[in-house]
Amino acid sequence: YSGMTGYDGIENKLIAAEQDDTIKAKALVIDSGGGDVSGLFDLADLIWSLNGQNGGKPTYAIIADHAYSAAYAIASACDKVWCPRTGGAGSVGVITMHADFSQNLANEGIKVTIIRAGKDKARAQPYEPLPPETLAHIQGQCDEIRELFVETVARNMGISKKSVLETEGLDYMGVHAKAKGFVNFIGSKHSAWDALI
Repeated sequence: YSGMTGYDGIENKLIAAEQDDTIKAKALVIDSGGGDVSGLFDLADLIWSLNGQNGGKPTYAIIADHAYSAAYAIASACDKVWCPRTGGAGSVGVITMHADFSQNLANEGIKVTIIRAGKDKARAQPYEPLPPETLAHIQGQCDEIRELFVETVARNMGISKKSVLETEGLDYMGVHAKAKGFVNFIGSKHSAWDALI
């Protein structure tokens, strides 16, 4: 996608900035509704390990204007998080979906024959109903990832796991995000740049 930055690109730029003696601080300008879990927590841990609190260069997250879900995990790993009054942060939760098109296909006279080796192989595809045991398996994975997400945000922002859990995946605008401990400062991206400089 035009303008999208992947986790690998962020990682490479952070490491390069950390190793470049002419660079004195790092800023992550974030505007994202979220992203994929694959590689997310390794990146958040890298940002955390290279921030100013942990011996690296000062690192600011400048939310311009949204940092939700995976984007918020990244922002939370910085030393300071800035958010505009009408911007937003949070959405500490996990989501996945299953669509069951089997009845629609049957109504259209289309029969899909699924051939599998391993009784649970590819049970979450859209051509048959989702078995209860597969749903339970997927829910368990979502719960496990949420626990890692909550622990990461609590560590990064210095707030309790309980307070993060109590948000139940909600996102918050400006001052409400600050009240929850999800951001450190409310202000424009210009004021964040000035503070970093």
